[in-house]
Amino acid sequence: PEVLPPEMIYLAEPNVKEMTSALDSAILEKVGCDGGLAFDPIEFHERISDMYSWDRVACKTLMVYKQVLQKERLTFLQRLARYKSVGPFAGYVACLLSVTLHFIVIIIEWWQPRELIEVVPDLVASNDDVNKFMG
Repeated sequence: PEVLPPEMIYLAEPNVKEMTSALDSAILEKVGCDGGLAFDPIEFHERISDMYSWDRVACKTLMVYKQVLQKERLTFLQRLARYKSVGPFAGYVACLLSVTLHFIVIIIEWWQPRELIEVVPDLVASNDDVNKFMG
């Protein structure tokens, strides 16, 4: 929605019925009943190329990453509670997988402690680099 205007997209609830309905509406509107195109694909492409900017996408992505990094990390038990809320069956499967992976990580850390692994230092960008990137 933040990249394309409303007349170029079809949003639907994340379920089969709604997504099928939105897809059906899009096909009928853009292709038509007779199978011919109801829009000019060249004009459509030109509109998209005029409004789409990799610089803007990069800035928005950077903002999202910064917001995620500022959020407090969930504890293992909090993550398990979220996995369980996925559904009555899938939630327990997700919890089981998570607990299994947690124990595998514990075994690997016992076998190869973190202290013995060389850590690559963070790359610190200068203000000039950031300003050049941000425009």
